[in-house]
Amino acid sequence: MAATNPGWTGLDMYTYLNTATYASPTWVLIDNINDLKRQKTRAEADLSSRKSDELQREPTLADVQFSWGMITDETDPNYTTLRTAEENRTLVEIAFANQPIATTGCVYARRQLKIFEFSSEEPMKDGTTTTVTAKPCKGAMKSRVTV
Repeated sequence: MAATNPGWTGLDMYTYLNTATYASPTWVLIDNINDLKRQKTRAEADLSSRKSDELQREPTLADVQFSWGMITDETDPNYTTLRTAEENRTLVEIAFANQPIATTGCVYARRQLKIFEFSSEEPMKDGTTTTVTAKPCKGAMKSRVTV
């Protein structure tokens, strides 16, 4: 039977923080997220030569980053864990899932990342929000898991 896409929206996705170890994870839902973006672009190698009248390129290293907004909430343990990780430049492990992580058929990307941005906005007419950007770093583990 051919695979079908159920037509997920951002509201259907789940993001989790591992609060235990890589070998024995404990996934805690981060429900204070809005507008998550997974970005992956590749650098280009120029392989042009004199026998070509066009630039000839090949994709090389991937530049991967994840960014999202959060409602600024100092009582939210996920918020404070991410803020502390940015301040201390420590790894966090995050899973980006297409449904609740223990559900049969769930597919998720499991990444160890460091927080590179933790910026607050305090507009006059809206609630305060924080922009978080996480990127892979040296020695970080990654995997794709299907439950």
